[in-house]
Amino acid sequence: MTYHGLFTLATTVQPVTLVTLYRNLHLSVLYKHEQALYSLVTDYVFLKEPSVVWERLEDVNGGSSMFVDSDFVRASPAGGDFAGQTAEEVVTAGSYGPSDLALTQQLQAEEHNRARYEWELYERDLGMHQAEMMAKKDKRKGKKDCVIM
Repeated sequence: MTYHGLFTLATTVQPVTLVTLYRNLHLSVLYKHEQALYSLVTDYVFLKEPSVVWERLEDVNGGSSMFVDSDFVRASPAGGDFAGQTAEEVVTAGSYGPSDLALTQQLQAEEHNRARYEWELYERDLGMHQAEMMAKKDKRKGKKDCVIM
């Protein structure tokens, strides 16, 4: 969405009207309340956030957006920046999960092993192909030595 598109929506949509908007590969429900546009929140991450119903459309990238409840009162998600999670879940997830460095090292090792495996397959297939070519070449040599009468 562009700022021109957002401005056009804000001036075109009538107050207390539901409309649909195709944005970011998703169909959204828009609602105009007191001269502001709101998008119905349908992201799965907000499933456990009963106070979040609408997202106020302030800019095109969502950086200044605000979440509100069904009465259009500013919502305070229980998970804060970790929407969809309680504070206890955020703390628990952080204390038991691997550190960023450990996770990075694990992913790098997995990638290295996968690349090595693929290289071994390539070398094996190349060796088999070369052996087949040599066998065909040897077979052709044998035919030249034969005399047909």
